Amino acid sequence: MNDEAALAVLVRLGRATAGELSAELGLSRPTSYALLARLEAAGLVVETGRRGGRTGPRARMYELAPGLSRIVGVELSASRITVAVADLAQQPLATASWPLHEREPEAVARLAGALVRRLGGSPAAGGHAVRHAVVGLEGVLDPDTNAVISAAVPEWEKPRFREVLARELRSEVTFARVTELAAVAENTEGVALGADSCVLFTGGDGVGVVVSVGGAVRVGARGYAGDVSRMPHPSAVADGSAAPADWGGAVSVLRSAREMGLVGGGGGGVARDALGLLEGEASRGLVRRYGAEVAAGLAPVAVMLDPEIVVLAGPLCAAGGEVLRDEVERNLRDFLPSVPRVLLSRLGDQAVLRGALHVGRSHARDSAYETARGYALSSGR
Repeated sequence: MNDEAALAVLVRLGRATAGELSAELGLSRPTSYALLARLEAAGLVVETGRRGGRTGPRARMYELAPGLSRIVGVELSASRITVAVADLAQQPLATASWPLHEREPEAVARLAGALVRRLGGSPAAGGHAVRHAVVGLEGVLDPDTNAVISAAVPEWEKPRFREVLARELRSEVTFARVTELAAVAENTEGVALGADSCVLFTGGDGVGVVVSVGGAVRVGARGYAGDVSRMPHPSAVADGSAAPADWGGAVSVLRSAREMGLVGGGGGGVARDALGLLEGEASRGLVRRYGAEVAAGLAPVAVMLDPEIVVLAGPLCAAGGEVLRDEVERNLRDFLPSVPRVLLSRLGDQAVLRGALHVGRSHARDSAYETARGYALSSGR
C-alpha cells in the first residue's frame, strides 16, 4: 500500500525526494528510502537529480520511469486522425493531426505510429515507450470485450484493427466512443466536474448524447446507451418524416437554413457550411430554431434522468454560443416541470483527446500499481 501511495504522490507532484514522500505519506525517512529503492528496482521510478540548500547533503530526486508514464490518445474521424502524447502528471507533451485518406486498419495504424514517433512517444525516435493508447472513434463497442461492433467507417470493425494498432504503437490499445471520451473530459476537468448527473449533447457532423451519473459515463448493457443517431426527432415520429440522425447535426442545420431562405451550401462540406450559417450575421433566427430542435430532442432524456446539468458541446453548439444555450434552456421549460442548468462546454475541439488521455492514465496507473504489488510479493516484502 505504501508503494502505491508513493506512486500516486509522484503522479501528482511529478518528482519528489524521500523527505517529501515522508511528509506526504506520514512515513519515516528510512521507510521512504526503502520503498523508493524497491520501486527503482522494479523499474517504476528513476533518480532524476538532486536538490539541496547551501549546507548539508543534497537530496536525491525521484520521478516515474519515463517508459511508465507515456500515454497516447487518438481521435479518429472519417477524414482525419489526431494524436496526443502525454504523461501521468496530467501534462500533455505534444499533439499532431493529419488528413486520413486511407481507412484500412494497416494504413491507419501506420499513420498513428508515425505521428506518435514524431511526438517522441517511441524508443525508435529517441523517446520513451508508450504505456497505453486509447483510441476514440464513432461507433458501438462491446462493453465486455471492447470489440468494435459497428463503426462510422466499416473497415474499423475488422477484428485485426486492434492488433495492428497495438503492434504499431507497441502498447496496449483500448477503444472508446468519441462521445464517451468527451463526457469523461467534461466530468474530470470540464463544466460537469462535481455534478451528480449530466447529459452531454454533442452537435457536429452527427449528433450524440451521453449520460453520466456520479461522474461515471453510462454505456449501457450493450454499449450503445445515448446513441441517438439511431432515432428520429420526437416531433417527426408521428408522420415518419424524419430518418434516424436527421436532427441536431449539420444536415439538420442546413435543412432549416433552406426552409428559412438563408443562403447555404458554400461548397466547403456539410459541417463547414452549417458552421458558417450559425456564425453568420443573419444567424440569430437559425440558432434559435436549432436550439428549439435540440431541446425537443433532449427532453425525453431529461424527463427520464432529471439531470443536474445539460452540457452543450461540439462545433455547432460552440458556434451557437450563448444564444443557443439560452434557447435550449427556454424551450426545455415547455417539456419539464423544472429545468436543469444548461451550460456550454469550454473544452473545444480538445475534449475527445483529453478524455482519451484521462482513460489512458487510469489504465497506466492501475498497471503500475499491479507491477508494484507483484514486485513486493516476489521480493517477500
